[in-house]
Amino acid sequence: AKTDLGKSNATIEQASLRILDNAFRTSGQVAWGENTPTYRFSGNLKADLAQIVQMANTTEFQPKGKLEAAFTATDKKEGKDISGLLTLQNISALYPPLTLTEVNGQIKILSLDEITGTDLTGLLNGEKFTTSFAYKNKQNVMDLLIKLNLAALTLEKFPTGTDSKETAPDNKETDRSSAADNLFNLNAAITIGEINIPYFRTQGLSLQTDLQNISQSLTRTDGTVSFSLQPGAVTNMDKLLKQNKIIQIILLPLNLLDSVGKKLNLNLFSNENQTKKGEIALTKGEGHYTFTNGVMQIDSTTFESALTNLNATGTIDFPADKLNMKASATLVTKQTPVVFKITGTLDNPSGKLDVTDTLGSVLGGILNYKASKDSAPKTNSSAETPTQEQSATLKETAQDVKAAAKALGNLFKKNKTTSGN
Repeated sequence: AKTDLGKSNATIEQASLRILDNAFRTSGQVAWGENTPTYRFSGNLKADLAQIVQMANTTEFQPKGKLEAAFTATDKKEGKDISGLLTLQNISALYPPLTLTEVNGQIKILSLDEITGTDLTGLLNGEKFTTSFAYKNKQNVMDLLIKLNLAALTLEKFPTGTDSKETAPDNKETDRSSAADNLFNLNAAITIGEINIPYFRTQGLSLQTDLQNISQSLTRTDGTVSFSLQPGAVTNMDKLLKQNKIIQIILLPLNLLDSVGKKLNLNLFSNENQTKKGEIALTKGEGHYTFTNGVMQIDSTTFESALTNLNATGTIDFPADKLNMKASATLVTKQTPVVFKITGTLDNPSGKLDVTDTLGSVLGGILNYKASKDSAPKTNSSAETPTQEQSATLKETAQDVKAAAKALGNLFKKNKTTSGN
């Protein structure tokens, strides 16, 4: 190293350190004559993570594998101007209950505010995955792009810290109006095979998001979400929705349908022998939502179970905390739709039967069926006197309408525990 105290600067031609199989080498310049020191260094690093952990006498994360990095660092961007290329070789780490093993790939660092990883591969809890990601910090808004293909996911519990949300004091009014929300953007394309995690299971999940300004309150969110769920079940809706904001967005309409169904004394989901009491068993779930300045437009969403097919449309206005939704429920064994409206707030949704739309959908279905049953036009010399066949069809249709209207009151099983019913 060469130092000039008069000019308050130094040049490090070479500095290196080697311990076992770990090596660090750097060179550069530093100056301290101004109010703020300036520097520029470049170098490379080779590290055996297991050896470093052993020397540091720590068991946290239990990392193993090798890292190689070439880097440049300057004082620019408030010290965040660090760039380079990081190569991962059979990396493993433990963050209970998540275990990463055999991770390989490269991570490109443009600065501490912009990092990308391409074609990373490995095992998550023993299941193969491939992923690419890009992270960028834009004026304190985290911009995250991720593509993930994971063969399966099994967790006995969520990572440490997430359950704390369950016991955190509720202050929903403050959450929704807070101007200090931490914002992030998420552009994701995620495919996961069979999932078994606390409060939820499915044979497969596909998720696509292009969302901006996601926050705890969702009052400024814009963008789109679409998803597809294979057969599975939600075993505890309240606890599940507290784990992750994206999970909450996906299943929020389902939660509202379930809540309103219970208030209307409608058994929307099967509690047969194949499911445990309290589970919401699904044979299929899919939906597409559009956010505009915090208003979530439910373009389409469908949840199917062994008992009922549910469809919903409408809006969830997070800034105003208002619901304006319409849902139709069709009993699989009867194919008779019931339509009800959902209003109120997120914390206190309310619903009522939409008799007009319900009867309209029933009548439309019956008449369409009759028309298809007798597609060939029938003529009669007397316009005022129907033929015997036409009379029989009209009589049959009237009976069907009367039976369908009567069936609306007892379409679904009543909750036996409800008083007065």
